[in-house]
Amino acid sequence: MPDDHSESTKYWLAINSVNNIGIKTIQMLIRRFGSLESVFSASVIEIAELPRLNLSLAYEIIKAGEDLAKFEKFIQQMIKFGIQVICPDSPEYPKLLKFIKNYPAIIYKKGRSAFNDGMTVAIVGNRFPSEKGAKVAEKLAYELAKRGITIVSGLAIGIDTSAHIGALKGKGKTIAVLGSGLRNIYPKENRKLAQIIYKEGIVTSECLPNQTVSKGMLIQRNRITSGLSLCVILIEPERGSLNTACWALKQNRHIFLYDPQGNFKIEKEFSQIQNKCLTIKSIDDIDILLNKLKSIDISKFPIDNEDQNELF
Repeated sequence: MPDDHSESTKYWLAINSVNNIGIKTIQMLIRRFGSLESVFSASVIEIAELPRLNLSLAYEIIKAGEDLAKFEKFIQQMIKFGIQVICPDSPEYPKLLKFIKNYPAIIYKKGRSAFNDGMTVAIVGNRFPSEKGAKVAEKLAYELAKRGITIVSGLAIGIDTSAHIGALKGKGKTIAVLGSGLRNIYPKENRKLAQIIYKEGIVTSECLPNQTVSKGMLIQRNRITSGLSLCVILIEPERGSLNTACWALKQNRHIFLYDPQGNFKIEKEFSQIQNKCLTIKSIDDIDILLNKLKSIDISKFPIDNEDQNELF
């Protein structure tokens, strides 16, 4: 017999399967009808008269709710693959993600660790870093992991890889956030690393398990990387990691820039980040970072500002 959260998950899967229905619309539907289960019991007219909706979408919503057995079967299939399907009603849904306006309606998780288990820091940067930059990312992740901090990154080649490896060497936990499905790991160069992370951390995505990578999903992935973290550390950042920093800025997260010479210039398109960054000049500055983390009261964590791309 499925538990309450499994029951809830099938409704979230159903509503999430409807094209052009995002978290803001789902939240509106829940406010109007009291629960997702009640949404599927409503009439087409009741749904269609709401803002953001129309008759066509209303029909699609009702149709999705008529085949809940399909989503129950899907959940069981994912269990066989070692993949957990998590909805916002589940206690296992990442608490920090609930503080961003466009949090995922469904996340997929593979790994032995739990999301809500201690402080989290994202380390992101260049896919083609200098040798020194890669070493700094690994060492910084190592030192943070030794102190019980979970390291979040995107499994990309370069700085992301160094961050994950540093966390593992520090006998700590790491979370890899993908822009593809968990059964279609990207990049392929890091599939072995993902296998290792399953044992010591988490690999997660909002993408359907077989979904291939896309530029759009990589950008949306970045909001999850920052959303899972109390702060973001940039090491030799380029456009992808600067996009993560933009999400962090919108989400009221702290941003640190590793800049030993104090003269790193962020490209003009992302100039708003430059004045918001706190600088780390050496690994010895880790205490500054830790003190900043300890000062954060998660119970008073602010909801983020208007996001870059509102997810309807």
